[in-house]
Amino acid sequence: MRTWMKKKRIYVMGSILGLALLFASQAVAWGPHGMGMNPGMGWMSNLNLTQEQTTKLNTLRQKFMKDTLAARSKLASVRVELQTLFAQADVDDDKLKAKHGEMLKLQRELHEKRFEFRLAARKFLTPEQLTKASLGWGKRMCRHGRKGHCGRMRSQ
Repeated sequence: MRTWMKKKRIYVMGSILGLALLFASQAVAWGPHGMGMNPGMGWMSNLNLTQEQTTKLNTLRQKFMKDTLAARSKLASVRVELQTLFAQADVDDDKLKAKHGEMLKLQRELHEKRFEFRLAARKFLTPEQLTKASLGWGKRMCRHGRKGHCGRMRSQ
């Protein structure tokens, strides 16, 4: 009877992991903002950019996306692994902490690269455009079009 239960548990966990990886791969493919505007470039829409500026910024963005692809994919995978570990009753805290630390390291790396991208993008903007762009940088836009606490519960 125990062997049957172990096999069943393995099949269930394998199915959950497979589905989680499938959903994670779709999330990476669509990016954080779905099929909408080029993610992270919404701040460009109100800057009245010249064609040359638009081309340079798009080239810079493509390079950024290419350079961060591996880290973004790894981060999605680590998130799924962490969720899977949390779902298991027999996982010790040290293993969870190690996986969480791995996720934080990847997030930090991506934040640093995003900051470097923004520093480089500033060089293509006029002072007036920089003022307008700075109003949008640092604010997070939710999928449903509202700024603020995306997916976070607000204290009442």
